[in-house]
Amino acid sequence: MVNIQPMKVFMEPRSIAIIGVSRDTGEDSFNILENIMNHGYSGKVYPVNPCVDQILGVKIYPSIADISEEIDLAVIASPRATVLNIVRECAEKQVKGIIIVAQGFGDGDDGGKALQAEMIEIARESGARIMGPNSLGIANSSCNLNTSFAPAKLDNVPVGIICQSGLFFPGPPRLVLAGKAIY
Repeated sequence: MVNIQPMKVFMEPRSIAIIGVSRDTGEDSFNILENIMNHGYSGKVYPVNPCVDQILGVKIYPSIADISEEIDLAVIASPRATVLNIVRECAEKQVKGIIIVAQGFGDGDDGGKALQAEMIEIARESGARIMGPNSLGIANSSCNLNTSFAPAKLDNVPVGIICQSGLFFPGPPRLVLAGKAIY
């Protein structure tokens, strides 16, 4: 029997840290915080960016270590060079789910492959699960969650999608109607 419990941290997180949240807002800004807010996610959201105090009226934390509460899911939307240290910080914080948006790891050069191998080892040691690198994230209409930087309208339908490519992301133009998706 397949144990889907480890996926709940991705599909139904109670709290999310968005690390590397963008200061750009508005249409076509590709802002993960803005997408999460626009979809009406009701869990706790902790944006992280060491360069700014507030975005969209929301308090921004300088690092994940500065968040005193427990974090279920971290979305890392920062450059490749910073990701390994952030994964370490997530492991120290006992974050159980990590989505990595950046590319250039296993799909890139030898340096990227080495970084990915190190991230996998950190995840194994800490018990964390990693989705990515080079992930568009997840969408779950049943809890109004879209962790992607791409805006999308979510339909609450009994259809799920798991794909390796963001090509099928149900953004404009809408290619697929789905209630739950992993991209």
